[in-house]
Amino acid sequence: MSPRTVFLVLLLGAVTAAALEVPPRPRGAVLDLAGMLTPSESASLAQLCQLVYEGTGFAPVILTIPAIEGDSIQDYCVRVYQKWGIGVKGKDEGALLLLVKRERLWRIEVGYGAEGYLPDLTANRIGAERLAPLLAQGKAAEGLRLAIQAMADKAAAEQKTRTASGDKKEKGK
Repeated sequence: MSPRTVFLVLLLGAVTAAALEVPPRPRGAVLDLAGMLTPSESASLAQLCQLVYEGTGFAPVILTIPAIEGDSIQDYCVRVYQKWGIGVKGKDEGALLLLVKRERLWRIEVGYGAEGYLPDLTANRIGAERLAPLLAQGKAAEGLRLAIQAMADKAAAEQKTRTASGDKKEKGK
């Protein structure tokens, strides 16, 4: 092997090793690895996520991590979303809300099935307007609750539209 090939292999190995590991999927909708939430807040948010899912079919999931460790927050979110399989298989209607404690970062990763009513631009606006200001005040749980509620409102409106268009199709037969 040439020195150049050895260098490229080592570089590729270093880049691969730098990728932050995805944790196992939690039993519920909240995994607080960064300790940003109290047990009571985690339970309350998990219950809210479950109610949203039961009412709309949209599955919000929360993950907090201590640090992103040099990884890309966008790439990490995509890997978590894919590994965890958020939402009903085949529908992909969900969102991952990721908070990174040390770097003070956040991201909302929306599944393809929800992008029609919750495009990235809308998800980012929800994060910027509802989540980020409260995170800056140290109120992560409240910011997450408001962000989930805003996304739930979008999902409920979509469900209402689908129901109404289904009713029109039935009446037209």
